[in-house]
Amino acid sequence: LRGGIDRFYYDLWKPLDQLGLDPTAIELSTTEQRATGRIRLGHAGQITGFSARPRALSNSMLSMQVHESALNNGLDQLALAGRTFSLHDLYLHLMNKTGRSAGKVPESMPDNVIIAFAAKDPIRVQCDDGVVTLVVAVRRITKGKRYKWSNLRISADYGIETEGVNAYLTRQNSIRLEGKKLRTRDQIALRGVFSKLLSRGTQIALLPQKITDNPSLDDLVVNQQRIQDGWIGLAIGPIHPGSTMTSRPQRRTIR
Repeated sequence: LRGGIDRFYYDLWKPLDQLGLDPTAIELSTTEQRATGRIRLGHAGQITGFSARPRALSNSMLSMQVHESALNNGLDQLALAGRTFSLHDLYLHLMNKTGRSAGKVPESMPDNVIIAFAAKDPIRVQCDDGVVTLVVAVRRITKGKRYKWSNLRISADYGIETEGVNAYLTRQNSIRLEGKKLRTRDQIALRGVFSKLLSRGTQIALLPQKITDNPSLDDLVVNQQRIQDGWIGLAIGPIHPGSTMTSRPQRRTIR
């Protein structure tokens, strides 16, 4: 139990606190069947979700729901707005902000690309209609001495893929580019850059490895996945689950 508490603090709570998200417990409750926790991520000047969260299946052993506002509040705390980075420096900056060991910069990151982020909402996510849409707004991008583009919006859709108790976000479809006077060669060059940064082969794990590697969950699977109305919802339960939702009524909290 002590080890679990320590891992929760160092692996989850401390990085969130380091980002300035002021993690706050809104509800902590237990019954004979379930333990439930609701946590708000965002300081006093940031918004939180107000729509009803997805209800998990009644026979789920573990479920979670995350609102896009928590993700966007975290992205705001990365301090990217209006700043300029090489891709290598951007990688090191993000590792430092999230309290992770930087190590070696991935070879997939071009070393001759400079990106200047927009002054407002440089990176946002939207969760609806079964996809998480990532939108990057940049003031300027240069690639070497030959290419230069201004005022662009780059967006990519991510869907949930599952395997046993593992759940990942992976990029779906092609990257979309919005900007004035983008010629064919501009499209090719920009897609070359962002296809590496937002690679289809990159899997973003939605569940901690400590959970997915637990042998006691070998007979369970991800039996519910939803991306709707601002929420990402996941549940782990029996391989042949019933379709009953939890009977507990859902509260609609407006903050």
